[in-house]
Amino acid sequence: ARWYIRMLGMKGPPEWPAGTGGAQVRYAGDTHEGVVFYFDKGKKGAAVRQFDGRNAFSLPAAKVRKIYQKLQRMHPERIVHDLQEINEETGLGVLLIAIITDPNGLEICLVSSEAFEPAVRAAADYVGPDYKARERLALDYAEKLARAKAQKPDFFGWATEL
Repeated sequence: ARWYIRMLGMKGPPEWPAGTGGAQVRYAGDTHEGVVFYFDKGKKGAAVRQFDGRNAFSLPAAKVRKIYQKLQRMHPERIVHDLQEINEETGLGVLLIAIITDPNGLEICLVSSEAFEPAVRAAADYVGPDYKARERLALDYAEKLARAKAQKPDFFGWATEL
């Protein structure tokens, strides 16, 4: 939790809860919204692997740049992907994206809120997934894959796909 405070500028309680073995952190001002991170000191650490998932923090662009520059200076090994600046002429401005890791290996995506949050709001339709369409697509894919496998020998590389 202290790394999140020192490196990412999150806020924690004035004192860590005595005897709990854990801590909470959040960005300042996040009293009712956002996510509070709770860290628990377990007996053994989690074996975090790449693609186990990542958390995304939407922050002002200036803060994303400041965190990235601090990591470049102090912990370049924590940078998974260099800072990207994407301007797709959407009128939302430049989107900054940086992928980093915390000391436990958990990946974190830092994005600039000025472009990210309006894009997310515009894309949200609040309609759930069409499970019937997903099922049709999955069955269609399975049929096409079965036909392709029937036409190719086993050593064609199918094992790597499954």
